[in-house]
Amino acid sequence: MHGGTTDVTLRQARDAVTREAWADAYGLLRGLDAARLTPDDCAGFADAARWTSRIEESIVQRTRAYSGYAAAGAARRAAYCAWMLFYEHQLAGRDAVASGWLRRARNHLNGEPECVEQCYLAWVDAERAQERGAFDEAMAAARRMTAVARRCGSPDLHAMGVQAARRKGWVRAFHRGLEPHALEGGYVNFMDADDQHRVRADYRGSHARLTELKRRHDPESLFRLNHNIVS
Repeated sequence: MHGGTTDVTLRQARDAVTREAWADAYGLLRGLDAARLTPDDCAGFADAARWTSRIEESIVQRTRAYSGYAAAGAARRAAYCAWMLFYEHQLAGRDAVASGWLRRARNHLNGEPECVEQCYLAWVDAERAQERGAFDEAMAAARRMTAVARRCGSPDLHAMGVQAARRKGWVRAFHRGLEPHALEGGYVNFMDADDQHRVRADYRGSHARLTELKRRHDPESLFRLNHNIVS
């Protein structure tokens, strides 16, 4: 493209990103020279690719945005990109890569003032605590997310935090309410890690032995599809 045409296309692309017209934004951005794109442009490109179901291309553009933000010292924006890369890689089953991006997100926010980006880390903390069966810790993380989102003025993240806390509380109360009327035992594939009382009851005398085997051979919970035995 000539310089003038490129400038026009870039302005149109940025306008499409602002309007969340993702198909238009993707079509415009993909035809531009990558060297002309700022980190904000790459982040918008990543969103456009993601919302048009081009996940791998979204990851490529998000990584470019992250590199630009990190080089510029934009800690919060770098942290958000790192968290999104953690999330996308985790969904794709690339757990080791995902863990690396999550560490980067935490490192960028370490020492930063309270901000909405910390809500994403609190959400991960809540989910992982639930997987370990640490119900109180999960509730505390969900409530922390809710409080930070409220103070930082993010209604969407506040709603996510409220939903996470209520879901964990409701499931636990539901199980407790049904327990007196339920038959002894249960299907192990349908047990949640956040109800270790039920897990111990269902595994009966084998629970201690299985827990020790899990801790000895899989302390990082690599095998966690059936995640009711926690490390």
